[in-house]
Amino acid sequence: MPEPPIPELPIRDTFDNEPVQGIGGYMEFQLVAFDLPLDQRDPQRLHISQWEIWHEYRNIELPEGGRFGSLSVYRVADTFRFMAALDMDLKPQRDYESVQGPNIHVPHLDGRLEGHPQNNFRIRMLFCCGDPTFWDNPEMQSIARPKEVWPGISYRCNSVILERVYILNSARGDDVVTCRVEGRGSSPLRRYVGIPWCGAGALGISQIRQKHRTVWEGD
Repeated sequence: MPEPPIPELPIRDTFDNEPVQGIGGYMEFQLVAFDLPLDQRDPQRLHISQWEIWHEYRNIELPEGGRFGSLSVYRVADTFRFMAALDMDLKPQRDYESVQGPNIHVPHLDGRLEGHPQNNFRIRMLFCCGDPTFWDNPEMQSIARPKEVWPGISYRCNSVILERVYILNSARGDDVVTCRVEGRGSSPLRRYVGIPWCGAGALGISQIRQKHRTVWEGD
């Protein structure tokens, strides 16, 4: 009598995991008027220790029939909050007085990021997640940024407003002056991989006009 076949050994499924490296992550902001042409816009990069984003979803509960006593939950809106930890620096910046007014000066980060009254104190912001070469080629150990994937995996919002700015100073000389900046979005948080748009917000918002868009081109 033939022996029964040996059953296949149960082996868990395996997959490749290519994590995005945070090295090279940064933030950019733009303070100029929203109606200026592209060649007059000048986004500034922030040298940060880290940044964080919290997605917040607005849901409502409705007691509907046919749900066996369970509440139905619907998403009606979304927003996000962010935090950035960074150091004060004396790096010279362009004088924005002729465009934005006298409140935009360095090294005060609260002044640089507050925005201008004519824009309801809102600014534009870009959150770059990390070095795109690790996403494009996980074996690379460099931090070179190919132009075709610049600026890598990122989030962008055209309307951000500050909520809190903490300034921490160790007067003993053992650390530099640091800041913790917190704010929230006032428009959908868009997702990009390099240039291609990958959606926005939590309501399935997609890009209607398919074309190449610069980093600070408006909606």
